Amino acid sequence: MSTQKWLRENCVKYEEKEKVYNEVNTALETFGLYGRSNGWLKVKSDVYTYDDGRTHLLLCLHGLLPINYRDSTYHIPVDMWIPFNYPRGPPIVYVVPAQGMMVKNSKFVELSGRCDVANYEGTKGSWLDRGEKRTETRPGLVGLIDALIAWFGKDPPVYSRAAQNPQPSPAPAPSPTRPPFQNHAGPRPSSSFSNHAGPPPPTYSPPPAPPRPAFMPSTSWTPQPPPILQTRSAAPIPPATAPWTPGHPPPPRIQSAPIQPPMQSMIIQSPPPPPSIPAPDLLDSDDPNPGPEFRPSPAPPLPPNPILLSLHSSVHAKLTSALQSLQTSLHHSSEHLRKMQDDLLRGEPAIKDEIARLEAVKAVSLNVGSRLRQTVEAAERNVQVLRDKGDVSVDELICGPTIVHNQLIDLVAEDNAIEDTIYHLHRALNSGSIDLDRFLKTTRVLAEEQFMKRALIEKIQAGLPLGEQTMWR
Repeated sequence: MSTQKWLRENCVKYEEKEKVYNEVNTALETFGLYGRSNGWLKVKSDVYTYDDGRTHLLLCLHGLLPINYRDSTYHIPVDMWIPFNYPRGPPIVYVVPAQGMMVKNSKFVELSGRCDVANYEGTKGSWLDRGEKRTETRPGLVGLIDALIAWFGKDPPVYSRAAQNPQPSPAPAPSPTRPPFQNHAGPRPSSSFSNHAGPPPPTYSPPPAPPRPAFMPSTSWTPQPPPILQTRSAAPIPPATAPWTPGHPPPPRIQSAPIQPPMQSMIIQSPPPPPSIPAPDLLDSDDPNPGPEFRPSPAPPLPPNPILLSLHSSVHAKLTSALQSLQTSLHHSSEHLRKMQDDLLRGEPAIKDEIARLEAVKAVSLNVGSRLRQTVEAAERNVQVLRDKGDVSVDELICGPTIVHNQLIDLVAEDNAIEDTIYHLHRALNSGSIDLDRFLKTTRVLAEEQFMKRALIEKIQAGLPLGEQTMWR
């Protein structure tokens, strides 16, 4: 599968896939193996983890960026992650130091290696994180890489780990069993050699050469002078001597200036070696219990980092507090659930008893409802029968079993009517509605009629049985 086909397949998940494909392809053509620079950039697809824990499968341009620092060419290893919202958001650029190299903290480079491309002067204002539309004047990946090359050329982002505290190695102390070499007879010519195997003449221990910067040197065939990054001048390096092997004559020393006697002035005064403690001879010792042999105590361990201890304590305190709050909430929840469980267990018999009672009530209600329904249906049938018969007169409703009884009912009704009439006439007389003569005449007529009716009632009652007479009285 070609690189372009693979790149197009992996650009599908981006918002502006055509834009991402064109810019990544242009960057590979410009800074790849056949590009115009000596760098080497490749593309890959890998998982990137954000600071908040999110992980995305992003495209990554990784490789070396060539820079020119103090007339020397170096290669800076970088990783350029392209987010999904590109080109609305800037690429995520990291400087990846090789072995023996460390990231130099600066204004735009963090100790983690991340580069702040959004605030760098060369690309400031080109990338906006708030969703603004990207104009054509903003640089793409090629412009960003050019800006990074210029940026790193002014301020390299990495340095050598050994260049932090350069100190000259101390000269080896002479063996205590060998006396210092003294030449009382004057210097020997440089072309002569010693015929016996003696100790080599003392020489200066030169300080180490200034370390080279921690960049990857160019692999081009043209030799280039090493850059000088040390600001302090080092001590002049005297002529080095060839290594000397015991049993062979020492090599000749080439003197750049005449040697002035005495020879001891050329010897570096080194501190005397510590006196060696002779081992006790147990055969010559009169003490049957000699004291223990002195042994130097081991070096104390390095003290822990206070920042790390503070971080550990703060994290431990936060975790302890969170654990306590979680335990408290879980305890309350468990107590609440336990109470609910007890209530449910106690409520099961009560629920069963209530169900049985409701079943009995249901059976009784169904029985009563059935009987009530039958009664209602019978009443509705009777009402329908009465409606079919029509309205009944009052005389048909109130009647006696015989004609005599019906006559008696009529006489009683007429007697009561006459009684009411006389009463109302009396009230009319009192109110002055009628005069006295008319009242007397009408009352006399009504009284005679009432007398006749009452006499007839007495006669009828006399002819009725004893029980019926009591009822009509």
